[in-house]
Amino acid sequence: MSKGSQHESCLAGDSSNLDLLRSVAVLFVVANHLFVVSGRFFVGPLNVQELGRLGVLFFFVHTCCVLMCSIARQESKAPGQSIALSFFVRRAFRIYPLSVFTVAFVSIFALPLGHFQNGTHVAVHLDRLGLFANYFLVQDIANRPSILVTLWSLPYEMHMYLLLPILYLLIKHRDGFYALTILWVASIVVALNPYHMALIGLGGFSQYIPCFLPGIMAYRLSTQRHAQLPWIFWPLSLLAIGCLFLAVPRIPMGWVICALLGCAIPQFREATHGVWKGFSRIVARYSYGIYLTHLICIWFAFERLRALPSAAKWLIFLVTATAFPVVLYHALESPMINLGRRLSRPSTSKPAVVLPPVMTHPAS
Repeated sequence: MSKGSQHESCLAGDSSNLDLLRSVAVLFVVANHLFVVSGRFFVGPLNVQELGRLGVLFFFVHTCCVLMCSIARQESKAPGQSIALSFFVRRAFRIYPLSVFTVAFVSIFALPLGHFQNGTHVAVHLDRLGLFANYFLVQDIANRPSILVTLWSLPYEMHMYLLLPILYLLIKHRDGFYALTILWVASIVVALNPYHMALIGLGGFSQYIPCFLPGIMAYRLSTQRHAQLPWIFWPLSLLAIGCLFLAVPRIPMGWVICALLGCAIPQFREATHGVWKGFSRIVARYSYGIYLTHLICIWFAFERLRALPSAAKWLIFLVTATAFPVVLYHALESPMINLGRRLSRPSTSKPAVVLPPVMTHPAS
């Protein structure tokens, strides 16, 4: 960090607390769609049909926080070099391979996963532009529906990626957190008046910018003095924040709970219990695959095989929802992530070749 912010982030690259946040986020999304197919809308006063949106909001905060940490590590390894191009290359190889595979799979097999109607999966019909937009994750700009309902959030993440290197440079300054707070307030003003952003297809994205920025706040706070609260209060905080949104599931409440989450992230000690750490790390590792494939597994188990006994359907769902993300991670995600890292690695000049000294006869 620059002068006035000399401390490194307290969030390690393998933070178990961030793993827990990501795990909770993806499990909320899965639970949401299981509630949808079961026809259940409320658990007490909580609207469980909004669990999926809550999970995505958690993802937005988590993503920005983690990527700020990643950019900082990248800058420390290659000081003085541009961070933007390397960042964009790594993000493209992280996001696109699995999303392109999923879009192709749903398209080729004509799976009815575009949206829900009365608890049933329904297909969307895409023209060539719509299919192209889904492959490149620009459905919102092209004004086309997502071929898979869970794809709705990925264009917003892709748009946000374009802003993160600039925002990283902003928060490096002494007053970066205050500037970021002002920017968060300004983003709410834009979100409340989305007309002009809607003209360029970014009206939906504008609604969620106030949900992304708290992740950057979390990173900035993690470089400053922070509380060392006992770890057990971290999952309890996630539960309380989640219940607050499910009780009032409106997008302005989403802005509030994301701000609370961003401020809370750096305030807790890292988990030390092996079971929690291990579970969170495994779910977080495969979370992207879980996010993109679980709906296929739900449809296959509970609709395509609806004639089977309930126990058999649940077993098929659990097996496929576990196996698919693991296989896809090792067969596709991980190799592409590693390729992106290699391609984005800063170029270094080759060391000069030292020639042996030329032996000459001494002057006579």
